[in-house]
Amino acid sequence: MNRLALLPLLAGCYDPPDFPPIEDLPIEPTNRCAPAREDELVACVLDGDTLDIGACGEELGERVRLLGINAPEIAHDPDPAECFGPEAEVALRAELAGERVRLTFDVDACEDTYGRALAWVWLEDPTQPDAEPVLINEWLVREGYARVYEDFIDGILYEQDLRDAEARAIAEGRGLWGACAN
Repeated sequence: MNRLALLPLLAGCYDPPDFPPIEDLPIEPTNRCAPAREDELVACVLDGDTLDIGACGEELGERVRLLGINAPEIAHDPDPAECFGPEAEVALRAELAGERVRLTFDVDACEDTYGRALAWVWLEDPTQPDAEPVLINEWLVREGYARVYEDFIDGILYEQDLRDAEARAIAEGRGLWGACAN
């Protein structure tokens, strides 16, 4: 008998193994440009969307730019600060300076054109260990300290979360949305 003629007969007898569905398996996403980093010390906050990890200064520490957001600029001689730039810097410093954070990364962009790491920055509340960590990038937008960075938002992991946070901040006139002529 021809082997190909046996295939339909054998196929009817095959009982596939019972594997659990994919969503039940502990699979860590592998499409990030870098692995997550835990327990990173925020040594310095430079402005409303940039900080140094480990130590202050690019030579000693690592410069990190918060992904998906753009805070107003602080004063850089000879240019004056943009509206709400100093407030954004103070808010980020109050939240993160001296804190330990988790850094996660996106699919494509791990670094910007200035060599700064592009990251999602997560802060856990030590008084509520069971609570979800706060995504600082989203918090800054929701409170009106930063805008969605339109030039680099399309397709990033938390795009919709940032857009929703910005819509809420605009509707409520929070931060720069109430203080600055937009």
